[in-house]
Amino acid sequence: MIYLDIETSAMEADQGMIIAIGLLAGEEVEVKPAISQEDERKALEWLNSKVGVETIVTWYGSEFDIPFLLTRAAFLNIDSQPLIEAPKLDLFKVCKGTFRLSSYSLRSVADFFGIHEKDRFTGKDVPTLFKLVEDGDEEAQKLIIEHCESDLQLLKRVHEWVEPYIESFGTG
Repeated sequence: MIYLDIETSAMEADQGMIIAIGLLAGEEVEVKPAISQEDERKALEWLNSKVGVETIVTWYGSEFDIPFLLTRAAFLNIDSQPLIEAPKLDLFKVCKGTFRLSSYSLRSVADFFGIHEKDRFTGKDVPTLFKLVEDGDEEAQKLIIEHCESDLQLLKRVHEWVEPYIESFGTG
C-alpha cells in the first residue's frame, strides 16, 4: 500500500495547481512541494516514478486527487499511464458505503474511530497559505507540508481501522 494526498491552490485543476504531493509507504513519508509550474512538473514526474503495482490509498481520491493529478499532467503534457494503471482504493467510498455518519471528512471519520490528530488547520486553509508561499513565506510552506504529512498519517490510521470492512464493501 502507498498512501497519497495532494494539496492544491484551488478546487478545480484548470483554475489552480498542485502545490504538494505526499506519499506514505511503510513508515516513510515524502512530500514534494511545488511553487511553480516547473516544480509541479517535477512533482508529477516524481509521483510517476513512485507508483506502480502497489495499491494507491486515498481519501476521496477517485473524485478529487486522481482527477486533479490527471488534469494537471495533461495540461503539462506529462505521461500519466503509471497513475492510471495503478490499483486504487478510495477509503472515503468504503466509509460512505459501510458506515452511517453525519460527516465523511477524513478528520470526522477519524474522530469517530477515536483517532485524533492535531493539525493547526484544514485543507480549506491551504490556498490562503499558498498565497503567502508565493510571497516568499517559508513558514507557510512548512505548514502546508506538515498538513500533508498529517493527512497521510491520519489516512493510514483510518485505513488500519476500516481494513476489516473493505473485503465486504460493495457486496451488498
